[in-house]
Amino acid sequence: MTDPYYTDDRVTLHHGDVLEVLAELPDASADAVVTDPPYGIGFMGHQWDQPGDFGPLSAAHGGSNVSYGGAPHPAMEAGRYDRSSLANQRFQQWCHAWALECLRILKPGGHLVSFGGSRTWHRLAAAVEDAGFEIRDSVAWLYGSGFPKSLNVSKAIDKRPGVIRHAEFAAHLAERRAAAGLSRADVSERVVGARTGACWNWEHHQFPEAKWWPALRDLLDMDDEKWGSVIAEAEREKVGTRTAGRLAVAPGQGADRRAVDLEITKHSTDAARKWQGWGTALKPGFEPIVVGRKPLAGTVAANVLEHGTGALNIDACRIGDASTRRRNTAELGYHGGNISDDYVTGSDSGRWPTNVVLEEGLAAELDEQTGELTSGANPTRRGSDKFRDAYGDFKGQEECTPARGAGSGGASRFFPVFRYEAKADAGERPRVNGVAHPTVKPLDLMRWLVRLVTPPGGTVLEPFAGSGTTVEAALLEGFHCIAIERETKYLPLIEARIARRRDPRRALELAGEDMGLLGLITDQDGDAA
Repeated sequence: MTDPYYTDDRVTLHHGDVLEVLAELPDASADAVVTDPPYGIGFMGHQWDQPGDFGPLSAAHGGSNVSYGGAPHPAMEAGRYDRSSLANQRFQQWCHAWALECLRILKPGGHLVSFGGSRTWHRLAAAVEDAGFEIRDSVAWLYGSGFPKSLNVSKAIDKRPGVIRHAEFAAHLAERRAAAGLSRADVSERVVGARTGACWNWEHHQFPEAKWWPALRDLLDMDDEKWGSVIAEAEREKVGTRTAGRLAVAPGQGADRRAVDLEITKHSTDAARKWQGWGTALKPGFEPIVVGRKPLAGTVAANVLEHGTGALNIDACRIGDASTRRRNTAELGYHGGNISDDYVTGSDSGRWPTNVVLEEGLAAELDEQTGELTSGANPTRRGSDKFRDAYGDFKGQEECTPARGAGSGGASRFFPVFRYEAKADAGERPRVNGVAHPTVKPLDLMRWLVRLVTPPGGTVLEPFAGSGTTVEAALLEGFHCIAIERETKYLPLIEARIARRRDPRRALELAGEDMGLLGLITDQDGDAA
């Protein structure tokens, strides 16, 4: 077996392709899989979100992420604009391959919890099920701070007055890009300043904006005499500016991608005026989480006793506190029996966890809409009285003792709530040597998930470690973790997360931006010596 990149008594970190590393891990060696895999949408042009070619074509053409005539295989575009059925099929095949390995590595009854993208998670769920897992549930992580990545149809119409010639332009661009040996993401980065889908758009359905044309022309030595006037023909009139927050920053408008002024433009053609206000995408507001379970060995009780897996840790993931406990009539039966005032059920830790998870901003908005609500208004018992009606002295059940322990608050109190930021702050987004991961899940959310499916002292498998959020969550919850990461540049980020929980001095060394703290610690150590 290949030596791990990092190992200690709690964490083993492997560097390599997920399928190759998983194949080397022993059977039934993990209690749970909690992971945030690539969504197959080519996020910001990153190769790690493009699983690439898969199956026979990979062997026939020399491996993954193969270029065909300068253009990537459709599998690299899986989910992007939902254009390619073949790409999505290959993404599903890839998901099936790693899920099948996870099934082997998990103990009987072990759970797999995996995030998915809203456009491709149906392929992920089908792949997990086809691999042999029982789909137990899906968790919806809802948030209110997403930003719509939508094409402005009116603006697109204005930018393609020579629409009948666009196919010719796209072919010329693709030919020049291939000659330069550049990917679409490379071109986008050099022209607009970020690895976005800009070049993909130019090759598929619109001309570039006039402000990008000089850089694009010079980079690829394109024909300015033929295309310069076409691109400049419908430049839109600027009518104002607006200040954009950190989510709404256009590529190339500041490295920190926050608080910049964006142009407000007006349609310049009659056709564009007709389609003003039309777009191509909704504002993202949720991410699905697939919950699967490896088949049990016998009953749940027998499996739990034998392997320690097969059940969810409900009490460790409850919502709220002891104030949510309620009186219970179910165990006494519906036809008799008196209920004492101190007969209650539920947990001191709060309500039963739900399959809907909220972020703080959305929870606040929900509470603002619902106002303060009171629950537990059912009476202890209601005697038969034919001479009362609901609009008389029984209205509002004012004389009744609540049977469930009345509680009050906003509607969000029924759901787990976690902090969400599309661009996590420094506390949850480690940076080493200027490198940070662009997609980071909230640490508290990952702690909740690993706690839900992992037995005490158990081992969590994370096949797609990224910046190491799952690894850090497992450490904080007292679990062991086996992690895999393909991208070399993210390995120090995972080390930094491990170090800040196990060796703060090493964490400061890795960060390289300790603001003098490391020297202070060293001085104190010297004085103590």
